[in-house]
Amino acid sequence: MDDKTVTSATPPLVLSRGNLALAYDDPFSVAPTAPTTAVAGALSFWMVVHVNAMAVDNAGVIGMDYSTLPSNVEIVEWKNGLGQIEYNDRPRLRENFIDITPYCSLFQQYMNLVIGITLDQAKKIQIDLIAALFDSKRQAPYHHPVAAGDYYWDASDATMFPSTIPAIQDLISKLNQLIGQLNPAIPALNSAGQSTVSQVNNTVVVGGNTLSNAVNINIVTQVNALVNEINSHAIAPEISIYTEFNNNIANPQAGNVARLSADLQTSGQSAGPDLITCAAPGLDGNLTAFASLSGSCSASYLSTNAYSVGNYFSDITDTWTISWTPVANAAGSNQSWVPVGSTTPVNVTPAEQAAIMQGIASRTTNLTTTKNTKTNEVNVLTTISAVIAYDVTAGWPAV
Repeated sequence: MDDKTVTSATPPLVLSRGNLALAYDDPFSVAPTAPTTAVAGALSFWMVVHVNAMAVDNAGVIGMDYSTLPSNVEIVEWKNGLGQIEYNDRPRLRENFIDITPYCSLFQQYMNLVIGITLDQAKKIQIDLIAALFDSKRQAPYHHPVAAGDYYWDASDATMFPSTIPAIQDLISKLNQLIGQLNPAIPALNSAGQSTVSQVNNTVVVGGNTLSNAVNINIVTQVNALVNEINSHAIAPEISIYTEFNNNIANPQAGNVARLSADLQTSGQSAGPDLITCAAPGLDGNLTAFASLSGSCSASYLSTNAYSVGNYFSDITDTWTISWTPVANAAGSNQSWVPVGSTTPVNVTPAEQAAIMQGIASRTTNLTTTKNTKTNEVNVLTTISAVIAYDVTAGWPAV
């Protein structure tokens, strides 16, 4: 291990341009790598009107023109996503605000007054402003009339989270009810399935095997016996007949034909004035007659009939007797919501709750698209002057 390498250390604080800062000096820490594009961070700034001063993070300037602000504004501060404003015409107690829009144009003045500001620093300020505008707009009161009246509804994170708790509780209750029925039902399903498998094995498989044996014994064996009967009582006699025919008809006939040919040959004798050829001395006896066929066919019918196949199957018993109580739909209930500016809650039906929540969600989706678009537009700018001139307040959907 390098003797300058440490696994954990607290970087020392140093005085840098009049401000305390972390010293990125080896071996205490490593300076972070600069990102390729600026990303949104937590915007922090303050304005003091009577001295024309403004600071973002720890970089302050003098010479701001606050003439666009109301004359009773004395101090404006923004930290951790919440703004505070102090007026000079009343006790110096600060009041909260969440809409940063009235102060965005003053950042262009500020960046022009910061000596040595870099392109990345200017981009980060603008993108932080875009993120702050997004947060303030998505949490702005949402207008939606209900049966109880025409109201605006608090869409801030602190209010939205608790408003979903009753619906979540309803869902949990229904889920628990469903689980309560499924837990005993699953083992019953397993048992019924095992019973069915056992019945199939005992009834179908055994019955099928018995049927196969019966087919082998009563059909295959009998067919084989029939084949043997045919071979012994039909094919064999046919061969015997063929042999008898050859021995008693075909062969003797061939001999007789030969004899006739020999006996009927011309001898060259003449008779009368003309030459006449005749056989001499002629036949010397009677031709041999064909012998009668001998042998007989003793084929007979099968002596045994094929047995019938018995009924080896039986009905499978119904084992699916699991009880089930249908689970009712998760029904929402009326909720008591307090409209913006009201001191009395009003009843909001489930349908009205859904419409309000969906409206806020749709608005947030549109705002997110705009935020991402504007952030990308800032990141592609290549000069400090172009970044400073970019209007972060333009192009947002109405809230």
